[in-house]
Amino acid sequence: MRFRSSNTPHDHFFAQLMSRKPVAHAVFGRFMPDDLRVQADLSLIEPVESKHISDDGTVLYNDVLYRCPLLSGQMVYFFAMAEQQRDPERFMPLRMGKYDIGTFEDCFRQNCKHLPIILHFVFYNGHVPWPYSTAFDDYYADPVLGAKYFHIAPFILINIPEYRLEMIQEDKELGFCFGAFYASTQPDPYKTFADLMNVPSFEEHIRCLPVEDKYIVARYLGHLVSRKKYALKDVVDLVSNNTKQGEDIMISIAQTYERAALRRGREEGIQTGMQKGRREALSQTAQYMLNSLHLGLEQVQQATGLSRKMLEKLAL
Repeated sequence: MRFRSSNTPHDHFFAQLMSRKPVAHAVFGRFMPDDLRVQADLSLIEPVESKHISDDGTVLYNDVLYRCPLLSGQMVYFFAMAEQQRDPERFMPLRMGKYDIGTFEDCFRQNCKHLPIILHFVFYNGHVPWPYSTAFDDYYADPVLGAKYFHIAPFILINIPEYRLEMIQEDKELGFCFGAFYASTQPDPYKTFADLMNVPSFEEHIRCLPVEDKYIVARYLGHLVSRKKYALKDVVDLVSNNTKQGEDIMISIAQTYERAALRRGREEGIQTGMQKGRREALSQTAQYMLNSLHLGLEQVQQATGLSRKMLEKLAL
């Protein structure tokens, strides 16, 4: 339940990654405390939709929230968020506290018998080292006294800039996530990820990924690379195993842009706006597929439903 005034490629990438159960399973299994790990059957994790309204009417959303039962019957919630800001946020534990309160309120509304345990995982990918404590208690002048009267457990900081490249290259579960995050902080994300692909273990890891994961990585890197130097096809070629797979990924990305444009049209709230939004979306998608992705007329016609005559006009 994060304050949402805008969405960034980093938010989308993180949300798409963590919405995939194998990725969430790997993250939580690796970073959760040992005393909880031995009690949790992570095969039972399930995503939880959480939306809360603050006292001032602001809508709060969680970034990613999962839950899982423990052997003791206690429920544990895993809250994961991405912190991509250049400068670390000093009062991150306070934000964690706001999220906890909203989750507790949901439990009360659902007549839960017990409050859940909540673990916070913060993926940090900023440009400077994280200088602040992850523990709420440390923000008191007297941490011992503060912990006695109010306590929130430390969040788990997954500090990506501190990962050595060798760790990313050899990681068989999360290498593609950390590799893309790492590339996003470099002056040339494309070259950085291409250099990672020159490492045999990392390349093998990427080649074996499900196509859905490759799509997520390609779409994310496509937002970050310089379009003056690289086409989207260059990025897709990095992660795809063959021409057919690359074309499928590019079409999926183009269709994502179309759906986003359609949503904008629907938000105008009137039928005329929706129809206009759909026409504009289809035209923009077709132009992008023809002129940026360099797909053939038949492929574009199949994906958009536009006439061949219209597509010939849109082609440069």
